[in-house]
Amino acid sequence: MLAKTRRRVSSQNVSIDSLRLHSDGIKVMSSSSWCEKAHLPNSTHISSLPNKPISRPRSFRQPRTYPSSAAKIPSELITTAYPTPCSTSESAVSTTAAELNSRLFTASEDLTAKLGRSGKFEVKRGGCNTLYPSTEVEDIASEGTNILTVISTNGMVVAQKSRGELDAAPVRPPSTTTQTIAANPPRPDHHPTSFSPHHSAGRRLVTAGTSATNLWAYSFRETSRQKSQFCIGCCSVCLVVFAVAILMTVMTITPVIFLSLAEKTSGETDMTMWADWNSGFSLLNYTKAQEVLYDTELFTYNTPRVARYPLQYYIPDSCQGWDPQNPQNTTFTYTGPTTDPSEDAATQAAKETLRQRCQVDPDRCIKNMCSKTMALWFWLIDSDLENEYGIGRAWEYPPVPKDSVYFGSRSARAMGIEVDDLIFLSFDAYMFSTTYNTVKRSAGINDATFYNVMTVNVPLRVAAIYDEDASNKFPQWTRSQYNAILEYGTILEAIAPFFHPSYPLTFRQLLTTASQNRAQYGEANQIVFACDKPRFKCYLDSNFANVATKLLTWGSIIRFRLGFDIVNVGLDALGSLRSVSTFSQFLSLITSIVVALFVGLSCFLIYNLLMVSVETKTFELGILRMIGQTRGGIVHMILMQAATYSIPAWGIGLALAQIGFVAGKRFLESIANISISPWLTPSSVAVATILGIVVPAIAAILPIRQALSGNLRDALDKRHSKVKPVMITIERSGPGSLASILPNACTGALLAALAFGIYYLVPKALVDNNLALLFNLFMALLLGMLLGMVMLSFNVQPVAEKIILTALLMVVFFENAAIHALVSQNLVAHRLRNRKTATMFAFSLAFIIFLSVNLSVELNGMEFDQMQKIGAQIRVSNENNGNGIPADAIAKIEELCHANRPFVVDWSYSSASMREIDSSVINTQLANLGRIATFDIEVFAVSPNFFNIPEPDSKVYIIGESDSTLSALSVSEQLYTYKGQHSAAISTILRKELAITELSGGGSNFTDSFLLQTTVKGADTRSQTQYNVLQPMAFLDSAPYATMTKFPLTGRTGAIVSFPTFVDISNGRLKSVEEVPITSIHIALDTSASEYALRLGEFAEALGELVINTDTSLANLKKEIDDIQSSRQLLSTIFNLATILVMLITLFSLNGCMYTNITEQGKELGVLRALGVTKWGIFRVCTYEAFVLTSAAGLLGGLIGAAIGWSMAAQRAIMTQTPVGFPFPWDITAVAICASVISSFISTTGPVYGLIGKRKIVAILRD
Repeated sequence: MLAKTRRRVSSQNVSIDSLRLHSDGIKVMSSSSWCEKAHLPNSTHISSLPNKPISRPRSFRQPRTYPSSAAKIPSELITTAYPTPCSTSESAVSTTAAELNSRLFTASEDLTAKLGRSGKFEVKRGGCNTLYPSTEVEDIASEGTNILTVISTNGMVVAQKSRGELDAAPVRPPSTTTQTIAANPPRPDHHPTSFSPHHSAGRRLVTAGTSATNLWAYSFRETSRQKSQFCIGCCSVCLVVFAVAILMTVMTITPVIFLSLAEKTSGETDMTMWADWNSGFSLLNYTKAQEVLYDTELFTYNTPRVARYPLQYYIPDSCQGWDPQNPQNTTFTYTGPTTDPSEDAATQAAKETLRQRCQVDPDRCIKNMCSKTMALWFWLIDSDLENEYGIGRAWEYPPVPKDSVYFGSRSARAMGIEVDDLIFLSFDAYMFSTTYNTVKRSAGINDATFYNVMTVNVPLRVAAIYDEDASNKFPQWTRSQYNAILEYGTILEAIAPFFHPSYPLTFRQLLTTASQNRAQYGEANQIVFACDKPRFKCYLDSNFANVATKLLTWGSIIRFRLGFDIVNVGLDALGSLRSVSTFSQFLSLITSIVVALFVGLSCFLIYNLLMVSVETKTFELGILRMIGQTRGGIVHMILMQAATYSIPAWGIGLALAQIGFVAGKRFLESIANISISPWLTPSSVAVATILGIVVPAIAAILPIRQALSGNLRDALDKRHSKVKPVMITIERSGPGSLASILPNACTGALLAALAFGIYYLVPKALVDNNLALLFNLFMALLLGMLLGMVMLSFNVQPVAEKIILTALLMVVFFENAAIHALVSQNLVAHRLRNRKTATMFAFSLAFIIFLSVNLSVELNGMEFDQMQKIGAQIRVSNENNGNGIPADAIAKIEELCHANRPFVVDWSYSSASMREIDSSVINTQLANLGRIATFDIEVFAVSPNFFNIPEPDSKVYIIGESDSTLSALSVSEQLYTYKGQHSAAISTILRKELAITELSGGGSNFTDSFLLQTTVKGADTRSQTQYNVLQPMAFLDSAPYATMTKFPLTGRTGAIVSFPTFVDISNGRLKSVEEVPITSIHIALDTSASEYALRLGEFAEALGELVINTDTSLANLKKEIDDIQSSRQLLSTIFNLATILVMLITLFSLNGCMYTNITEQGKELGVLRALGVTKWGIFRVCTYEAFVLTSAAGLLGGLIGAAIGWSMAAQRAIMTQTPVGFPFPWDITAVAICASVISSFISTTGPVYGLIGKRKIVAILRD
């Protein structure tokens, strides 16, 4: 509305009785019959009444009077028509365009050109339906002449001249026709209502909707007037653009992050190929494989390896005869030590003995001469090829120099060496037997008596000591072993000079040449393949099924072409990726839903803003419609206003997204170990752009409908409140319209689609093992449940509001009853509008809590798996063979644990399974007495205190049911009682399967028996089955270091027995308890001790030193969980930020809602102020209303989110057999509560201050 009106509008009141809408415009009829009706086709008819009120019978309803406020209509949208008093004596006259052109238009514009060839138009004089051209308002009014209306015969208003153009035009003397037209002077006591809006010079006044420029100008003027709403809308769209661009770009990298988690187990290899032992070959010809696969680029990304080859390393200082002055001399390692005449006779005799032994067996000479030795696993790699294909993305070391070696940190500590130290490697030349024999023949060594010394003692410098845990270049099982790395391409060249002195120089030279010609590449025990270059490109799909299909097809083709009957392959990374694919797909799905949530919230917010704009400008829109504004013009006006939000927000959002992505690029690179482009992906920019344009357009649909469907009479009524505490709806019986049947039709279609998804798609996803489809269906069901519960909360919302209001005003603040009544009535009167904000708040909070619970459940499940696997804070184990931990190492570990009490709380032991101890055992099963049902199990023994040590978590050890007669003891202690000698603790799921009966008083009958069925290899080829009768000691839902569950399981479960019972059921294979190998020691620590992390590190390092020369490995629970905790903190931060953003959007919506509520109640609030209510009282009433609204919605949303989150946690426990429980997100709930309190204050401060704080009571009542 214009504030800069050149002329103040007269206080003339215009009486209007009835309004009727037509498809061709608005027709306004006067309340008395003395005003003639004009019949103008396709034109706008307006009738006005004389200044003096017309007397009418009392039976007629007294017409309302409205103050003339049209002067506030924006100049860009005002038409060229103005009302004037009616007169029944006036009649329409016709004239030509030329006659009026001299009065209404300048010489530069021809009215005839506007009207067409006919040149005819109709003029209505001061009677009914009179329209004034705006260019003549002031001039004709000052002359005391009634303003005329010029309407063409086709209904077009043609008097469209700006005042600037009129002032610039020459004044012509009125013609006879003009004088005749203006011959009806007004009465002295009557002044026609006129409008004279201010216009800049040269601005053309056109009918609204016909000029995009004027609409843009109007939109920008509205933006300048409503800066807060513009900022809110712009921030909302900006948030959507920012979130979509960032999340879509990050989601392209997320699969690589999960690939990195999978590679911690498998190593960074896509496929490993080795020779099938049944084929009779032990090595692969890498050169020949390259020739076979050269035609397809994706098949050529491969590199040879010699993996896990055992070789012996020696410390030169411990070797007799080593000369530090000539460290490269290794001749003495073949011939023995040299004698010194100055040495005593005993020393010389000992050396002579060694020399003789070396002469007999040169291959074992170095072993007899050096005391410090260690067997290491030897790896040959082609560093250049592996770096090129992305095998070892975090590997920071250059190719191994020719005369050097890389040692693992574990190997270096065991041997006590550092960088630049010299070691001797006893290389086995038979590793490349074909190359060796070929070079030998080429060197002319054909003497049958030549002794082939295959051991080559090579002096090597330790070029680097690498951390096994810093890179995933090698599989996880190698990190607990002792490893050394040499370069594949230079290995023969490095060992050639150091062969036994009996080898001629020609042999050494030819071997060096063969090495340079890559002869050793024809003998590899492994070929490692990468599926692309770099290899992580194969995994840039969050759908595991798609990745698996692609890799299986790729690997099958390679194996077929190289000979599927002579090679074996393993898809290393794919197997490990399967374990984390569920979480990856779940996170991808959640990200998509979060984007959809932000889009929906933004649409809802902009819808609220536009609806507030429409509702607060109801009178203005009514005037515009009354004076000729078309429906298209109103639609364009609202769309333009929405576009003012989206266009700047799109640019700002993309800019912020680009800055944010660049800022977080280094963090993502550190996680994924790849180089990431600093630019947003084109797809993310495209989607963000589309959403930035589509979101405001979608949000404008309902406001447009509201603006076009409003009643014009109600729109022009400014004296009565717009609040409708009572609404009456009348429905017509009979066939309904499309609008009436559409909701029921959509509901029916949605339910039918949901039933189809459950009935058909769920079984299909299970059969196809399509986890992505299954998760989408589950998420759709949960979202449907979420939406249904939010809709159900509509009925509970009033009750919740009443309870919160009573508690707030009567208990907390002790407000008087009047405040309580006012707030309660406001909540009732504004319920329809408040419901939008309450719905958005409840749905958003419920969805965030639901997602947070799901992510917590996933992370808790990952933590639970590690806790169950380790069983304590530290686990010392040897699972590589059935021999267990050496007895001397166990004694040292016990001594260290005793020395570190009370930090070490307790420790327990467990054995290997029966199948691992004895290779003759084929299988172990449990069966009922009838041997009808059998179940595969692993039987192992535990110490009496196994279940007494503090568990990492209470959920790791859960007893389903135990024998009540021995309830004072733990289950592990019960196994060492008389009854426990022939008992076992088994999974709860086996209780019914083994036909364990129930007692009449409840509980299981622990005297029932079942069979332990052991299948062993017989004396001949046939297997034998041995049976042992056992009784149940306890049924476990979960247990550390054992697979126990109450849910159906396709794999093996566990059976726990005592050590004596384990010897009994071995059926003579074990003679005593001492023969049972201990494979694991579980050490419980005091986690509440001061400086726990430091003391844990020191204790773990001391343990590592004790077992460093054995095959025993050390598992640290804290180290395994730290990565998960980092992910938890990151995700918790993300969801807290998401909660704050949702609360911020809700604040914007609440602000718009309260602004509308307070604006519509302006007169009521003015009356309250007149009655003595203070400004602070008004502010408290509005604040209480906002707080009660958000609190009730937040309470219901939190309950809904918790209910659905619990259902999701229960479902996951069933599917994964993981009793992780239900983690309620108290932090997010606290953030939501704080945000609701802050929102209630912020959303009411601005509107109340603008209406009440800055204005006087008289001004409020006058408005």
